[in-house]
Amino acid sequence: MQLENRTGDNSADAGAPIFAFVPNPLAGPLAVPAISAGP
Repeated sequence: MQLENRTGDNSADAGAPIFAFVPNPLAGPLAVPAISAGP
């Protein structure tokens, strides 16, 4: 889990973290399983 690495270093993984960081309070519980599931 590279949640702290949101500096854009990983352009490939940048999509998931960014989406999870925006709706954190709303999709908080949903983002956790979503990230685990991934593609």
